[in-house]
Amino acid sequence: MTLRRILKRKRLIAILGAVAIGGAAFGIASAVSGTTKVQPGSPVLFAPRTGSLPTIGTDGPAIVQALASHFPAISGARVVSTTIPPESSDEAPTQALVLMYDVHVPSFDGSAIVEPMWEGDLLAGAVHDEYITHSLGDVKGAYPTLVAPDGSRQPTGGGIGRVVASQVFEDVPPTTMASRVASRAAGFHLRDVKVTSLLALQHAYRIVATADDPSGAVKALTDNAGITQLLGNSPTAFEGTYLEIDDSSGKPMFIRSTAPRDGGGSAWVSPELNGGAHVGDMLRLPSGQG
Repeated sequence: MTLRRILKRKRLIAILGAVAIGGAAFGIASAVSGTTKVQPGSPVLFAPRTGSLPTIGTDGPAIVQALASHFPAISGARVVSTTIPPESSDEAPTQALVLMYDVHVPSFDGSAIVEPMWEGDLLAGAVHDEYITHSLGDVKGAYPTLVAPDGSRQPTGGGIGRVVASQVFEDVPPTTMASRVASRAAGFHLRDVKVTSLLALQHAYRIVATADDPSGAVKALTDNAGITQLLGNSPTAFEGTYLEIDDSSGKPMFIRSTAPRDGGGSAWVSPELNGGAHVGDMLRLPSGQG
């Protein structure tokens, strides 16, 4: 996969079905920042506003390392300048800054990689904004490599969506988010809600809940209206959201992640649900404010 193809991945509106990433089918779908309400090429504003954000580090390597330390699945993060080959003979090669990093995953199965890749998306968005804040350049893409416990490595496509920099998202304590979701859980056939958070530039929320009727829960959450009702706001109004629905035995049945600062997200549905979820609906991200 060429670097140019990698940089283009997050300019798509949605990639549906089982996605082949770097030549391996992981059975996930990826969504990115394009929407029908945004003019082609226009950066997308997901958050209610832009503004000042925490300043991390003083130089490029320090910024990347400080941010990467927040994400347990990530190692080896660095920003490099890379030549992008031309697409046609009348174009010249160009230089671009690209974030590269390893993503440690339990296996290459679809359900096992969504959360670690979400961490990578959060990192990419934060690095992109901090580089702009410090006038260090525009990080054009992200190039993760999945690493399994046995050391097997699988490069994957990546990118950074065309999004507005310095977005200020809704930022509430994890306990507040837990209360919100728990108070609405029964309406979506959910119980035993657990909420934790990761800190990128703002809080991103990891939500895991149990469903005795996973099919019913997933059907209720296959569009943005359902997830917005559960979260109390659009999933793209937060730095990041990771929603996992498990069956009563603890097996994941449905996973959806968003990372709007990076302009992307992923979704996975268990084959046991026999197509009960419409992945395309899950991946139509709201257009945000702009």
